[in-house]
Amino acid sequence: MINNNRCSDFKSIQIPITLWQKLGRIASQTGITRNLILRMGFCYRIEQDKGLSEDKTIKEIENKIISKEVLFADYSDLFFDLFYIWYRSSPDMKTKDELELFKSLIIEGGNDICNKLLDKEDEIHTLKKLKTLITEDN
Repeated sequence: MINNNRCSDFKSIQIPITLWQKLGRIASQTGITRNLILRMGFCYRIEQDKGLSEDKTIKEIENKIISKEVLFADYSDLFFDLFYIWYRSSPDMKTKDELELFKSLIIEGGNDICNKLLDKEDEIHTLKKLKTLITEDN
């Protein structure tokens, strides 16, 4: 395993309440759990390789806390390894605190996925389409 770095100190994350509510709405419409949506968001942010912008960071007073065990289940090592592969290939990220960067990827990725699924004009269609894709028999 690669993850012998700072992210091994990761115990839990505070999720802003607005993101928590978006996650809940998607979860109730699709059956996908909040933690799974956050995992997808984390992977999406790494795949996009956008980096993180300071102005997009959500600062809220009210947060929900999700433990590492709930968020990643038995797969935390996999997500830490994925983070470090991305981190080492992104030289401009090296100046940022690893643990904060890891948490930012989770929150911003969760926001990205929620914003894509809860589109302003076609929110119900998008959610129904996603649910159909997930529950469809092969």
